[in-house]
Amino acid sequence: MTKAKYLIFLLVFFTVSCNSKFAALFPDLQRKTTSEQEAQIEEVELSPVEITDYSPDSEEPLELDPYNPASDQSFDLIHTMLDLSFNWQKESVIGTAQLTLKPRFYTSSTLSLDAVNFKVNSVKDLNTGFMLSYDYIDRSDLVISLDKDYTRDDTLRIEIDYIAFPSKTGGSAAISSDRGLFFINPTGIGDKPQQIWTQGETEHNSKWFPTIDKPNARTSQEVKLTVEDKFVTLSNGLLIDSKDNGNGMRTDHWLQEKSHAPYLFAVVVGSFSKVQDKWRDIDVDYYVEPMFEDYARDIFPYTVEMLEFFSTTLGVDYPWDKYAQIVVRDYVSGAMENTSAVIFGEFMNGTDRDLIDVDVNEKIVAHEMMHHWFGDLVTCESWSNLTLNEGFANYSEYMWTEHKYGKELADFHKLNEKESYLSSLTYNMHPLIHYGYNDKEDMFDAHSYNKGGLVLHMLRYLVGDEAFFASCKRYLEDNAYTEVEIDELRLAFENVTGKDLNWFFDQWFLSSGQPTLNINKSFDSANNELTVKLRQTHSNEEMPSIFQLPVDFEIVYKDGSKEVFKRFLNKREDLFVFNLKAKPALVIFDPENTLLAIKHFDKKDEEYLFQLKHASSFEHRFIAFQKLIKSENYKAEAINLAFNDRVWVTRKLALEQLEDNALLSIVNEMAKNDPHSEVRSAALSALIRMNNKNSVDLAEYIIKNDKSYNVISAAIDYLSFTNSSRSAEIAASLENSDSDRLLLSVGNIYLKNETTDKLNFFMQAMDRFSSYELVDFMQVYTNLLILGSSDQIEAGAGVLLKISLDDNSDFLSKIASTYALNNLYFNLFGLGKTDNPDLSPKDAASMGAELKLKMLEIKEKEKDPVLQDYYSQFPVFN
Repeated sequence: MTKAKYLIFLLVFFTVSCNSKFAALFPDLQRKTTSEQEAQIEEVELSPVEITDYSPDSEEPLELDPYNPASDQSFDLIHTMLDLSFNWQKESVIGTAQLTLKPRFYTSSTLSLDAVNFKVNSVKDLNTGFMLSYDYIDRSDLVISLDKDYTRDDTLRIEIDYIAFPSKTGGSAAISSDRGLFFINPTGIGDKPQQIWTQGETEHNSKWFPTIDKPNARTSQEVKLTVEDKFVTLSNGLLIDSKDNGNGMRTDHWLQEKSHAPYLFAVVVGSFSKVQDKWRDIDVDYYVEPMFEDYARDIFPYTVEMLEFFSTTLGVDYPWDKYAQIVVRDYVSGAMENTSAVIFGEFMNGTDRDLIDVDVNEKIVAHEMMHHWFGDLVTCESWSNLTLNEGFANYSEYMWTEHKYGKELADFHKLNEKESYLSSLTYNMHPLIHYGYNDKEDMFDAHSYNKGGLVLHMLRYLVGDEAFFASCKRYLEDNAYTEVEIDELRLAFENVTGKDLNWFFDQWFLSSGQPTLNINKSFDSANNELTVKLRQTHSNEEMPSIFQLPVDFEIVYKDGSKEVFKRFLNKREDLFVFNLKAKPALVIFDPENTLLAIKHFDKKDEEYLFQLKHASSFEHRFIAFQKLIKSENYKAEAINLAFNDRVWVTRKLALEQLEDNALLSIVNEMAKNDPHSEVRSAALSALIRMNNKNSVDLAEYIIKNDKSYNVISAAIDYLSFTNSSRSAEIAASLENSDSDRLLLSVGNIYLKNETTDKLNFFMQAMDRFSSYELVDFMQVYTNLLILGSSDQIEAGAGVLLKISLDDNSDFLSKIASTYALNNLYFNLFGLGKTDNPDLSPKDAASMGAELKLKMLEIKEKEKDPVLQDYYSQFPVFN
């Protein structure tokens, strides 16, 4: 052990040895008289202990590990009342905040609030009516001098009149901007809707109202929003009043009486359609742009069903006044669980036909909904404990998929979560509860999310379903409307199960990493005895050298019958011996794939084939298929078996391995009739890869009859591949579609046919995109543009430059247009040569030089740090 830990050990030893617990250390002395005890103690000879003084020259200096504590709370924030209006031109918030507070314990004569980049007009004591003096430190810390010493029996009520100027200083991988409140198209110029919306996590709501902006603060709230009559508003809680001010303005009054953390406050202003639902007696509202009104329930799928499922499963009913969801433009995160007012990015948008078999929407709806228990009702006390919010929300995606679609598809989701977590370890490994982070924004990573959910799944398997959800219920009820740390979760599970779970929480929540396991087996035919050797081979010093693991072994016999043996691994290396009824055809370690571990268990191809046929777990069939497609002897048989797998993912993977026409009839049938659209699309792609051009009638049938735009898009791509004369005709008929996938397919046909007279189609279609497929679409556009005339090229480049330089252009459009310009520069101008007969190399080089100057202007004028980071990676700027 290090010197620091050794000194601590000595201190603890002597403290225990010298107190009243001495007898407990030497039970044989307990029945002796005091004199006898003294006599025996005198006879004890203690070995000398050498204590070495710390020397500054030591190779290993003594220092504390980095530690980010929960915020000290000198005042409890009781209630927050905000009265807000907005200056669109100046992108500012004009506000009055009334705060009610009480000292937590100690008497205090000053109050410190978070208030970033404000113009503070006045601070008033509402109890006395007197103005209060204050210091505004670094334009972020508002330190108010109170009129007296306030004790914990006193209630303080203050009013702050201010103007806030939300500005960005940074961001994270999960939340790209920390501005707090955002004005979208504040000038109102162009077709892009005007909106205001907020994003408070982590501590960014203090950029638009003064508060104690920490996760361990809680407050009830009122928000009054004065806006133009044409706008809809949304905030937390219930809309209790809406007052027409008679001047084209309206004031909406929102109230949430139950307390939550300040980072969960939300405000949205804009032009939205509201679609209403009901769960029990609670309003469920969907806010979307008017063009998506008919598809609101497709955009937020199964919301009512999820509210019932999670309430019933957790044993705690949804605890808030309403449940509202809204999609906004240019959102800086995927979605945010603002209490009863969840905000989503526009990637959620789509028609019913766009969203067929798209499970992303429902997983994100589940994720944000689960936060209303884990995160909103019970909140992590510090960002070090973030997984208490995000781990449960992440696990809700597994729970919902399991409930709605079955365990095998849930296991496919779990497999993706595990792979994403493991891939992140190449640059980032830390404990799940991470007190030593560099920046709180760093906590939004594959540990807090993916690993958090995977560890909860292991905990569920360890204690059993009934105990797991009973413990969750205990945790939620014991800690409702409070902040928590990891020990409270452990205690809830221990109190329900009666088990000491310190080992599990220390190993998985408070330590880093996961085990690497080597598994080897041998069978003694004479005694029908199977021996399995497990060896933990991980060597990273940040991990526990020995992980304690419940380990299961599934034995599958030749007739398909199975036995499962449960054991416990608590050594670096151990042997497990099983007496069997016969020689096993297959041994599966961890049959439910519950363990978060890297497992190495080599098997023969014959065993993998048997595993593909007989494994009950999707993950083990998936593993077997991946092994067998690399085998010359078994690849064809594996593909045939996978075609009939009950999980669509396996069928799709099998189609992606096809390279010849041997199974053409099966592929045609799957393209037409497989129940999952992803498989139908994969079958059409397989026809292209198989170089089959004889399924034109099938493709036209699919375009006419399939409900999924994704499948229709794949059929159009197939027609383009076959050079069918019908492809251009079909493309022209779909030019007015609102489907991103269909528009991209139409563009690809025009590019393949070098139809430069269709360049205007691209210009007209750009504004209809709402996904990152716009980037691909604009790449197709510039690839076609370089085949046009000089005038067409100049005009097209001019349009793209205008988009990139316009401050009102949204984030997605700027990325897509600037990357398209990069493509245009290198494909046509960058090398001073061109395949366009109407443009000489000299003219191309000249136009390229001029374009590069304009692009440097784009980079120089861009103010968004995230866009600046993206642009710096484009080759034209390097």
